[in-house]
Amino acid sequence: MADGSRRGTLKEAVDRDRQFDLEGSSALYQRLLIEHPAWALEKKVDTRLLSLWRRAMEQNHSLIDAAKIVHQQIYVRADDERVKCLAISSIGDLERYAHHPNEARQLYQQAITICPSMGKCYNQVAVLDAQERGSDSLLRSVYGHFRALWAAKPFPPARNNLLHAFSLNRAAMDAAQTTLPQRWNCLIIRIVEIAFTSGDEDDQGEDPAPFLAELNAISRSLALSQNSTSLPNMPETLVILLGLSTELAWGALAIVFGWQMTSLAVTAMPRRDLVLAVFCICACRRTDLLTSGSGLLTHLSRLANTLSLDGIEATSSAKPPETEESLILSMFRGFEPIESIPGWDTVLEKDIWRQPDFLAQSVRTLGKLTMQYDPASNRFSGPVDAPLVVLDVPNICMKHGKDRSFSCKGLALAVHYFRARGLRVHAFVPENCIDYEKVANLKRLGRLEGWSTKASAMPDDVGLLRVHYATGTIIATPQGDYDDSYTIEHARRNSGIVISNDRFRDASQKQAVALESRVLAAWIRSNVCSFAFAGDQVLILSPILILFGRLNTTALSNWPAKCTGDIPAAMCLLPGRSVHTQPERKSP
Repeated sequence: MADGSRRGTLKEAVDRDRQFDLEGSSALYQRLLIEHPAWALEKKVDTRLLSLWRRAMEQNHSLIDAAKIVHQQIYVRADDERVKCLAISSIGDLERYAHHPNEARQLYQQAITICPSMGKCYNQVAVLDAQERGSDSLLRSVYGHFRALWAAKPFPPARNNLLHAFSLNRAAMDAAQTTLPQRWNCLIIRIVEIAFTSGDEDDQGEDPAPFLAELNAISRSLALSQNSTSLPNMPETLVILLGLSTELAWGALAIVFGWQMTSLAVTAMPRRDLVLAVFCICACRRTDLLTSGSGLLTHLSRLANTLSLDGIEATSSAKPPETEESLILSMFRGFEPIESIPGWDTVLEKDIWRQPDFLAQSVRTLGKLTMQYDPASNRFSGPVDAPLVVLDVPNICMKHGKDRSFSCKGLALAVHYFRARGLRVHAFVPENCIDYEKVANLKRLGRLEGWSTKASAMPDDVGLLRVHYATGTIIATPQGDYDDSYTIEHARRNSGIVISNDRFRDASQKQAVALESRVLAAWIRSNVCSFAFAGDQVLILSPILILFGRLNTTALSNWPAKCTGDIPAAMCLLPGRSVHTQPERKSP
């Protein structure tokens, strides 16, 4: 655009401004600010645009008076707030075009406080979040786009922005994840994408079960680490999940809410997340699962009362109850009136807290198995008197990877194989194999310097190993120590057997006393069981497993008739893998 053309555009905008053409003049002003910001600021186009909005606000009262004659249901204050919100939002756009994100964010937040029912402001904040480089920036951006779509006055372009954020998240999931919270955020967005883009009941699209299983495993791992700051964005994720009234969303919500309960029990400190979750119920689609006597709304309110958080009071207007933090009001207002949701008055019932029925019913049960719960470690384990099987992890994983790669899927298959037969399973692995940074450095140096690294030191799925480490299945050996020594010693002390194709000759040769060396060699011959993989099927034909003597085939034939506890499908599935079959009931 030449200088004369720019001047002509400015002259046309001024003429339309004088003719009170609000939309035309503002569009031309914004076009100049976007295409030629320096020249437009020099000509004070931003001041002209601000004056245009101010005049619109001043003249709004006469328009309202005229509208009252036609329709008596127009509220003066509501229209004033809407115009003021749009004006402040436009000023925020100017700051964003001038590359002042902090000033723009403050203006958008001010506009949200004035009129929280306008979806455009939430979308603009989400755009700023997407431009940041934080670990949770994409998650906050997705939340903002959802909020813009579910406001009382939605912003339709937010849908395209939301789909773009979903595509960015899919690319991030394919990249290397360095921390569990980052992977957790990606899984949350991926699960929400499946629920948001799924069609009717006949066309469910992609299977969400692997993502739900991995989300459940990572949530348990972070809860067991007793780090209350591992997932700092719980309010936003709860808003996203609560807004989707689908069975898929409820399955993910059960996992997220379970982590929330564990975190509260560990830190023993009240959090505002549950109060935020109660407010965001106003954004949900009307469903009996939310408003029934055992629904989520009553469930969260009872829990909030139990934790001595701010109580929720019923109201006859759309304005939410006052709380100590104004941020809660600014983030969760602007939805449909509270009294329009059936059952809102039931949230004040202070009864004994119990889990809603639908949280348990939305997850399919694959089988039953007796489990023991340890309150100190917050873990479930098999019967303590069950025979012990100790896995040689590097040997098993390398065998599944055909001696070319460290296939962690082999470990998952072996653990599944023996646990389905009522055996306790422990596995030993060097601690450097469950360290994201160390494994990534080995792979990076191997690519850059061209030197070959032992494949047994570079697992292909560190996240899966860390999941088993968090649940107590994997035991990490100190770096530099001989991990096979730990495997053999643990099996000997607990009268177990070792699953490995290694003959451990070096372990017996390291014994200083000849008699001890012969004793250890004899024990290895009678207690080390060989195996093979036929694809993803575990084959064990060694007579050692039969001579083990404690594999209760009678109990296996009656499985699961003699069992008491339920294992949901999300606990049985392997994260990110395709092994989702029921446990085999026949011994090999």
